[in-house]
Amino acid sequence: MAELTNPLPSEAPLGYAKIGGRDVPIYLDTEAWEPFFRSLKTRIEGSPERLTIVDTGELEASVGTTPLELPALPTGLYRISVYARITRAATTSSSLTVSIHHTDGGANPTKATAAMTGNTTATTNDPFVHLIHIDEDTALSYSTTYVSVGATPMKYRVFIVVEAVPESVS
Repeated sequence: MAELTNPLPSEAPLGYAKIGGRDVPIYLDTEAWEPFFRSLKTRIEGSPERLTIVDTGELEASVGTTPLELPALPTGLYRISVYARITRAATTSSSLTVSIHHTDGGANPTKATAAMTGNTTATTNDPFVHLIHIDEDTALSYSTTYVSVGATPMKYRVFIVVEAVPESVS
């Protein structure tokens, strides 16, 4: 994130306006605007930054552990959001679970959605938003567990959003 270290310009005009046929310089009132811009900087630096959105497209099988396409990540807090929906119901019944895998302190915890067993195209997962802490340069991955019973197999689609969460704001 870029640092706002230089004072806002007050000596140089921001632009010119034609008044009475001549160009009149327009200046920034720094005393009025500087507190606003500084508070805006603090709010922006304290906001999560979206790193990726994964759309699996339509699937009809389990997905083994698959790394999310991300740059090397520093140790820190990350917010993971998962949305899944059944796009075609199975003839008889179906179940879908989405899992997120990461490394924290050398351990490999997994967060998973509750099994989706509604077997209709209106079936979605319960809200799944988790704050996780990861070790530096370790992969964030996902997997799905799929079960479908009947002649027509269930199909589904998953969206995963990863956001970096600032741990402190200067």
